[in-house]
Amino acid sequence: MVVEGDVPEPHAELTAAARRNLEYLATLPRAPSGRAERLVRLRFFALPRRVLGVEGRVSGVEIERSALVVQPDGSLSAQPTGEVETLSCGLLIRSIGYRGTPVGGLPFDAARGVIPNDRGRVGTPGERVPRCYVAGWIKRGPVGLLGSNKQDARETVEAMLADRGEALASRSARRPGRVLELLAERGIRWVSYREWACIDRKERAAGEKLGKVREKFCTVRSMLLAIDESSSGSQ
Repeated sequence: MVVEGDVPEPHAELTAAARRNLEYLATLPRAPSGRAERLVRLRFFALPRRVLGVEGRVSGVEIERSALVVQPDGSLSAQPTGEVETLSCGLLIRSIGYRGTPVGGLPFDAARGVIPNDRGRVGTPGERVPRCYVAGWIKRGPVGLLGSNKQDARETVEAMLADRGEALASRSARRPGRVLELLAERGIRWVSYREWACIDRKERAAGEKLGKVREKFCTVRSMLLAIDESSSGSQ
């Protein structure tokens, strides 16, 4: 892996995980060593502008140089500089995340593509949606790595646990099994921790055959099928 250009400097507003990522990238070489079978080049401050093609085939991509600008609220934003460059290529893979879509009955920020929330609680501090929480990209947008998702989910779960005392104040919430009863009444399939452990084992086993940490199931249907097959095999 080779880094081209300057690695962004750690900023005070970044999370500890983001700062560690930048510190690691700063240690990567700036020129090929000649020993690697494959070469990955990371280019920072590059905004894709246009895909170029000849006779229906990709021939290159036009990128524009950008620069980080501090916004009034202290956040960083990449702004175009007008400096344009063309990279030749025969294959272009678009991998920039997705844009969130509205969920019926919940508020939605169309500009950012997220559900407005306060540390995972849906709504704003003054106008909360009771018992509704979000995590992941619908919470903060398509940014971050696996480490970001873990911290994000931890924040939301901590909010849920903090609200638990208030929820238990209602008489109906005093029955621990009521949630499972509601799921059964509504015909909703849920996954227990033991069933999740089954999915985890199967993914790891499949990955081991391919020399990987795990080979993930790509659909909910395939995960549920794996659980059902394991359950029928143990009977």
